[in-house]
This record gives sequence, structure tokens and C-alpha cells, in this order.
Amino acid sequence: MSEDAAVVLRAGRACLTVLPASGGRASSLVVDGLELLAHHDDTPSGWGWFPMAPWPGRLAGNAVSWDGRSHPMPATHHQWAIHGRVYQSRWRVRAAEAAAVELGIELGTAAGDPWPWPCEVRARWQLTGTSLVTELEVVSHGDDFPAELGWHPWFRKVLDVGGPAELDLPSTSMLVRGEDYLPTGQRVTRGPGPYDDTFDLPGGEVGIHWPGALDLRCRTDCAYVVVFDHKPDALCVEPQTGPPDWINRAPGVVSVGHPRVARATWTWSSPLSKAAGALQA
Repeated sequence: MSEDAAVVLRAGRACLTVLPASGGRASSLVVDGLELLAHHDDTPSGWGWFPMAPWPGRLAGNAVSWDGRSHPMPATHHQWAIHGRVYQSRWRVRAAEAAAVELGIELGTAAGDPWPWPCEVRARWQLTGTSLVTELEVVSHGDDFPAELGWHPWFRKVLDVGGPAELDLPSTSMLVRGEDYLPTGQRVTRGPGPYDDTFDLPGGEVGIHWPGALDLRCRTDCAYVVVFDHKPDALCVEPQTGPPDWINRAPGVVSVGHPRVARATWTWSSPLSKAAGALQA
């Protein structure tokens, strides 16, 4: 299979299109005939659903500091080194089935790569009849190093039927955002949106409800979620193992035999899928 070719997964009434050559992202998720993903703009960070590794969000000073050394990272969106080193890169297909695909990308192994630690990032997308299972993994080729992970899905605020999206965020704790858009380390009680903020996710659950169209629930082992809903046409709900710049503050550590792993399962229900289930019963 060519890395330039789209990988189309199907299960039940769902179809997911994955583009290995475009950051390993999903470009389309259709459930019961409804497209859920948005194409907000043509920048690499403005459309679809892409993995973020080996860090999510912005970096303070556009650098990763580890073991007494600072490693500069190039800006990838305006003035920021943002969303890691893989969302603008070409991935390879490690394995593919009718309803699942596993992708991989090497970091720190090519000349000129600013990421200093040789490793592989792996991403798995798997459809079931009622859910999308996503998994990210960073595997070391030798050294210990810091890593955080996350996903950046752009969802449509309004689907082809029903009302506008409503966020279901059980968390009451929000990280204070500084003028540089990075968390200050303080927390406050969550207030009303719009948001470009990080929230604690102690129960590992967050959801989106499109009235009259579809419910989408995320269950994840990530401890945080970033919500961005400033745009009129799109909403981002981003499970992350750590907040922006966490790789420089309290990161997880990758070592040989001990990868950094994150999982999130997105489960949906809709009037159409419920009716189909009732007919099958």
C-alpha cells in the first residue's frame, strides 16, 4: 500500500478515512451518513483529526529541556513550535485491515531532524460498529527522554441535521492560561466559554451532543482535555496526557521497553443507529 494513498476503514454504519501522507490524520469520519470532521482552514493544524507527539500544544520558548540541555524546536504554526513533530509529516503504514490501520513514523534518526532522541511514534485507528478506538505510542530506540501525547480533532459545530454542538464536560477544574497561552500552574473553577483552555479530566470522559443528530462520548486514559471553540464552524476537543508545555514541567519518560502510551475510545449513538439496532433486534 502506498503511503500517498488514503486508507478507508469501514464498520457498521461508520467510515473513517486516514491519510498517512498528511500527518497520519483522519480527514473524514462519517457516522450514519453524517460527516463529523471539520476542515476549518488549509493550514496543517486546521483540519481533520491528527495525532500530536511527542508533545501536544505549545512549547515555552519553542524548546524541549531535558537533562540540563535545551533542544530548540522549529516553529510550525505562526511563531509557535506546536503540536509536536508528526502532524505535518509522512507516516508509513505498518499494518492495515478492513476496519483498522496502524501507522508509524521515525523521529531523531534522519540528518537535520531537531528531535534529538531516536524513536518511533505509532498510531492506531480502529473502527467498530459503534466506536472509534485510537491509540498513540512512543517507543525509544535507546535513550530515555520525555514525551507527552494527544489528539487534535476538528469537529463540525453543526451537522447536516439537528442543532448545534453542545459540549459535555464533567470537569469543574480549569488550568489558568497566561498571556502566552500556556498554563500558569494555577487552577480555577471552570467558567463559561468560549474556551481555548485545558481542563482536568479525572473521570476520563468528555462528550459532544448534536441535538437531534448524534451523541459522541470519549473515554480516555488521558488526564487532561483541551477545548477550543472560538470558531463559528468548528469545535476541538483534544484528549492529552499532559497540558501544553508539560513535556518541560512534569513529563512522562520513555525508555527502552517502557513506551509512552495513550488511548481514547469515541463511542456514538444517533436516532438512526438506535432505529437500526431496534430493527435488528
